[in-house]
Amino acid sequence: MVIPRTSADTIDEGFQLLNRLGRHLNAVEQGDPGAGDDLASVLRILLDRTNAGNRGMSRLSAALNVPLPPVFVSGSPMLTGDGLLLSFGNLPLVPAPGDGQPHTPRWLPFEAWVNADSLIVPSSQKRRESWGSFATLVANTDGAHLSTVYHDFLETSDLFDTLGLSLQDFLLRQIGWQVEQVLAQVLASAGRSLLPRTRRVNHWPRMPIWMHFLDRPGVGMEVAVSVNVTNDDPRPVEIMRYSWRGRTNRMFHDGRFSPSVRIVIEDPATGDTTTTVGTAMDPVASPFDPLP
Repeated sequence: MVIPRTSADTIDEGFQLLNRLGRHLNAVEQGDPGAGDDLASVLRILLDRTNAGNRGMSRLSAALNVPLPPVFVSGSPMLTGDGLLLSFGNLPLVPAPGDGQPHTPRWLPFEAWVNADSLIVPSSQKRRESWGSFATLVANTDGAHLSTVYHDFLETSDLFDTLGLSLQDFLLRQIGWQVEQVLAQVLASAGRSLLPRTRRVNHWPRMPIWMHFLDRPGVGMEVAVSVNVTNDDPRPVEIMRYSWRGRTNRMFHDGRFSPSVRIVIEDPATGDTTTTVGTAMDPVASPFDPLP
């Protein structure tokens, strides 16, 4: 016999999900193999809206009669463009007035953020994914299932590594950070003791928050990136690595005092290496209101 869950049961499970989320975030940050798949499985429970057994965030919001707070995120990704290979945006940020970016950071309602097109691979069958559907795709492929197919959307994103993680794990970690913050705020209204969330969105002192990659045959690769910088270390940091057309492309950020980005292209077949230094993009005015 099926026994319906009460609102109290849902709230109890919310605390368990918060604990699971924290464990998997820790594992991803430590680089544990398979940790991103585990994180995606918990995020699917909380964010997926296609299955009534998921929808965790909205169900907890209703059970506690507490609205989901808005989130502050980077600008929308490039959705179309000649030769667009991959782009992403709508990653969480800490508001910092005066930071000029080549996009417009802004506040979004939580549900709007979860469901906005955020990771774009135009050549794939799926073409666009929201953060909710991206986490669900990863969970349904390897996190909670052993899928018999592998989507070309994930195959393209597999070409990229970020800050020592796969791009998929990096994105899942950033999504997970934001969900953990919001989930903790919502559950705090249940009146139980809850340890403060001390995890920082900027786990890495320099990290990409918005990017697009265009591959134009006969012209070359064009990359635009916005890097969140939270230290004064002048040493270069590799923020992205991607393999394309038989070459390894390594993207370096050269530090706060010389905030340029270099792309070093290595050709394993010939041993040749070329370096291209990027130029600063004109920042977009990005005024924003105080935290709602």
